[in-house]
Amino acid sequence: MIMQLVNRNGKAVANQFVIVEGSKRTFQSYKTKICELNIENGYIRINNNAFHYSMTTSKYFLLFLEESFAYTRKWTRKDIEKWMQAGITEPLPLNGQQFNVRTFIAI
Repeated sequence: MIMQLVNRNGKAVANQFVIVEGSKRTFQSYKTKICELNIENGYIRINNNAFHYSMTTSKYFLLFLEESFAYTRKWTRKDIEKWMQAGITEPLPLNGQQFNVRTFIAI
């Protein structure tokens, strides 16, 4: 299922999509896959190149993460950059599950 991301005011955001396939949720900005979450396997894959495209993409990516986990703490770009640098070594406790961050580069 493909849905437009909805902002904090309840309005659909143009060109920002959430794709749900079973236990996998993907955030896509325009035609570029930014992040993939797999609840079943416990990983977050972040497109290392695309994350830095724009402040707008980062803003909606952070919103996607907050909504995906109903996380009470607001994440920042610096948090994500830290995860990307740490790679798999730093599990994230989200919603009672441990998630490992993996980066990938889209071709």
